[in-house]
Amino acid sequence: MIKQLKLYSLLLVFTLLFSCPSDDDAPQAIVGDWILVTSNVTEFINGTQDYYEDVVVDQDNYSRLSFLADGTYIEFNSYTYIDINGNIVVGTETDSGTYNTNGNVLSISYDNDPVFFDIEYSISGNQLDTFYFEEDVFNGDVFREEYRASFVRD
Repeated sequence: MIKQLKLYSLLLVFTLLFSCPSDDDAPQAIVGDWILVTSNVTEFINGTQDYYEDVVVDQDNYSRLSFLADGTYIEFNSYTYIDINGNIVVGTETDSGTYNTNGNVLSISYDNDPVFFDIEYSISGNQLDTFYFEEDVFNGDVFREEYRASFVRD
């Protein structure tokens, strides 16, 4: 369950990465509120798919991203988990940071951390699609995790 929550959080971050047209008005396209509608993670080992999961998105498990015109954003996440007594608990968290766009790359930094994450994104109408991946090599094996998410303008 913790892995799913971590993946969900990463997918939310990934959702912050939107793509937009490459014209001069493109950065303005991302400004506004976005609600997560679909999200998934795929894991590969040496190029072979090893794992796939659709992340649950419902009234208790969702993300809302607000991109402000001043280059800051606010991310609100709601998620459920089962506590040690078997009870379903709804948790929430709010993160913020800065962002900028360059072509179809959204760069975000949490809590003004100097490290930025680059996420591919695209905007079509009222839909924002994002793609983010991490890749590591361990004992000669290549591990890759891909995160995809779609949002709609709120």
